[in-house]
Amino acid sequence: DLKMKYISSLLNDATPLEGKFVLKILLGTLRLGVAENTVMDALAIAFTGKKENRELVENAYNVSSDLGKVSLVLATDGIDEIKKFKISLFSPIRPMLADRVQSEKDVIEKMKHEPFAAEYKLDGERVQIHKKGHEVKLFSRSLEDITQYYPDIVDNIGKSIKTDDGVFEAEIVPINENTGDFLPFQELMHRRRKHKLDEAISQYPIQVNFFDVLYCDKNDCLNKTYDERRCILEDQVHENDFAKLVLMERIETENEIEDFLENSINSGCEGLMLKALGAPYRAGTRGSNWLKLKREYRNELGDSLDLIVIGAYFGRGRRTGLYGTLLLATYNPEKDNLPSICKVGTGFTDESLDQLYQIL
Repeated sequence: DLKMKYISSLLNDATPLEGKFVLKILLGTLRLGVAENTVMDALAIAFTGKKENRELVENAYNVSSDLGKVSLVLATDGIDEIKKFKISLFSPIRPMLADRVQSEKDVIEKMKHEPFAAEYKLDGERVQIHKKGHEVKLFSRSLEDITQYYPDIVDNIGKSIKTDDGVFEAEIVPINENTGDFLPFQELMHRRRKHKLDEAISQYPIQVNFFDVLYCDKNDCLNKTYDERRCILEDQVHENDFAKLVLMERIETENEIEDFLENSINSGCEGLMLKALGAPYRAGTRGSNWLKLKREYRNELGDSLDLIVIGAYFGRGRRTGLYGTLLLATYNPEKDNLPSICKVGTGFTDESLDQLYQIL
């Protein structure tokens, strides 16, 4: 209530523009339209005189995810202090990301015939778990603190991880407790509530599937190879009904990738993650050391769907005055209704859009 009083007072005294930025600051979402890469280039040039030092600035940002802190240290203490940045528990590390590939052949080519492993790609929420003693914090892929939504992870992590201090990456997946089957990712959204969270936790149980370790027993693991990190992970994770290791196999051929992909899909997963065995963890980067292959990425014809147009949206630019996007639905015979499932706005000619406008 006291916070609300202060915020209300600030907004009452502010102009509309000031109020806008007061709220942005409070929410931590300034979104000024300036890319982080541009800011890092500018910092390197302004405080070191060399754009080449941008890599050091970026490395500090990748392990701290706090560009404000990096800027302050660089401005006050110089580039030598920037070089000293290292992993700090409860400060999220920017995640390593994967390139897309469309076929098994692409995987072999991008890996340049180096040894690699395949992991099941689960349809869940990627989470970075920081643990120190009994204190636990969870961060989303976008580095948002989501600890409050998963108190069951906080309560159970001590039974699943050996070390007292570590940073682990995992995929949170909703499950059917009776069958053990994975449920759609959307079920996790029921936990994003402020009220009746205990009820949501009971109704929507989860499983935590570990796939990487970034810090363990006071040791930075980022420069260790994937193979080394996986060995540490397997030693650290005590598997039980709540915590699992993401299924992994070392792969050599296109046929092995295809078979493992089919097994992944049949197990209720999205596809595969392919990871170079000799690659370190490159925080904040996307590259070919990690690849993702989903069935929908592949160049193959999927099943056709018979859908019903239930709505339309006026277009812009060349489509001004016509419908530019259609809202489509499918018929649900059990409920005798038409739930919407997607929008379609591409693949139309000008003539077909004109005809659709006349018909609809």
